[in-house]
Amino acid sequence: MMFHVVSDPIWCRVFSSSLTGEALEWFSDLPPNNIDSFATLKARFNMQFTPLRPTILTVDNLVNIRQEDGKSLRSYLDWYNCMSVKIKDLSNEIAQHHFFYGLQSGVFVDKISRKKLKTMEEMRE
Repeated sequence: MMFHVVSDPIWCRVFSSSLTGEALEWFSDLPPNNIDSFATLKARFNMQFTPLRPTILTVDNLVNIRQEDGKSLRSYLDWYNCMSVKIKDLSNEIAQHHFFYGLQSGVFVDKISRKKLKTMEEMRE
């Protein structure tokens, strides 16, 4: 859709027609005559919904990933993999360390301790 006339009322109308769910509900609940420009609408929208953006993960987040009681090794591995791929420039050594640290003690931990695995790929196998 192309708009050759750039006016705030048109941009606000187009913007509101693209909203669904919680965003549409928020927009519908705005008091009448509360938005004076498209810039104001953008700023208010960003203030409302920016905190909902996914956070950027760091190596520190891996410390909190643990195999919970009753959870299978497979579910822990899947969860760990899902989280670790979101960390930019994660070294293999740090990934392996935190993966091992989060495991529940048991047969698997004993096996990988004895084998001296060098990579996450080896642990996954």
